[in-house]
Amino acid sequence: LRKKKKAEEEPVDVAGDAAEDGGLGGEEFVFEEVTAYVNLGAAAFDLVIGQHGRHAWLKFARSVPTGGNELTRAIIKDCGVSSFMDAERIKKHQTRLDAHGVEADDPNLNEEACQSVERAVETRIVSEIRKSLDYFISQPDGMAVDSVVLSGAMASLPGMAEFLEDRLAVPVTVTTEPSD
Repeated sequence: LRKKKKAEEEPVDVAGDAAEDGGLGGEEFVFEEVTAYVNLGAAAFDLVIGQHGRHAWLKFARSVPTGGNELTRAIIKDCGVSSFMDAERIKKHQTRLDAHGVEADDPNLNEEACQSVERAVETRIVSEIRKSLDYFISQPDGMAVDSVVLSGAMASLPGMAEFLEDRLAVPVTVTTEPSD
């Protein structure tokens, strides 16, 4: 068996035969949408960029060894919390990422932990996603990303989608896990 060259690869047809019926000479303009899928886990996050239109293409994939544990360690360091479990509880129940500043009047939030988590997301997660998007755009066939879809445990951190949307200047949505 020989490996197909890039030009010989068969694309997956997601539009069916509908696009073949109209247009000039059988060709019809089909909007190409570029979506970044980011799975935010505890130890790492995975980023995949797909292009959808007449065909679906996987255009870029990257795994980054940064995840929710980095946020927990930031709480330990910045807030003087002694155990990982206590910092994890604070992260899950007493923090919120807020693109426009933490609301100090919410008694359930730990303002110091919120600021710590926000700094960690900005320096570790946002910067790595931005590097990946910039690299993808700089490629010869690269295009701007139209949207980001988040999944994984850290995607449910309050304010995560809004924070990333504000920092990346791209619409961000959170996908829900399928129910069993």
